[in-house]
Amino acid sequence: MKLYLTPTTAARITDEPLGHLPRFAFSGPHVTVGPYVNAADRERGFADTFGSMQWLWSETDDVRFREQDRKLCGLVLYAPEAADPAPEVSRSWTACPVVTGGLRAVSASGFDLPQAVTRWSDAEAGHLVCLGEDRPQGERFRLRVAPDTDLLFRERRLVGWMLTDPARYLSSGWESPDPHPPETSTRSLLAECLALTSDPLVEDVMDGDDSAWHRLRGVVCALSRQETDRARAAILAETMDHLFDSYA
Repeated sequence: MKLYLTPTTAARITDEPLGHLPRFAFSGPHVTVGPYVNAADRERGFADTFGSMQWLWSETDDVRFREQDRKLCGLVLYAPEAADPAPEVSRSWTACPVVTGGLRAVSASGFDLPQAVTRWSDAEAGHLVCLGEDRPQGERFRLRVAPDTDLLFRERRLVGWMLTDPARYLSSGWESPDPHPPETSTRSLLAECLALTSDPLVEDVMDGDDSAWHRLRGVVCALSRQETDRARAAILAETMDHLFDSYA
């Protein structure tokens, strides 16, 4: 099956998904999948790979293929700030068929892959769905290219991505996520943190809206009192404390 990452960039499904766990850096936020151990290591990998990459302030995702076999070898997917104004569209992706596999580029050429423009997460943070320009009709499926990491295709064209159980993969950046399952309370706190850092609610925080500030104070206090799952709570607290201190 030939798929299209951009209107002019094609790839085919392979039977080899990436074996690396996703790392969900909440500060950013973005999801990294690949062998990278730090930013310099990722940049060194550009020498023998091709695909999309972020240049300076360009708003593109990193999707890299090995030059030797044109197979997918790494991803950096950026979550947008804007909340999905029609959440039922994002929610519907959680029920789509899933195909597990990797990708092999049809040709070895560079391209620009624009970042998603809206994001959505349910109240329990079971899924984080990030979409670009999605159409209402057409055959859809999710390509699981790494554990709990799906690329979303409609009519064989890439329209976004999804991370299932994002709390499980919280990372401070390059460190591996905690191998233990997250607490239920951590998932709920992540859902609230995602809401408070999304437009339009984050704008209410910046404007001093009483209701938004009440929610923010509640999250900051809850994260400070979290006695278990401390590593994940600390990752969330770093961003939420900064938001609180910046606009208090």
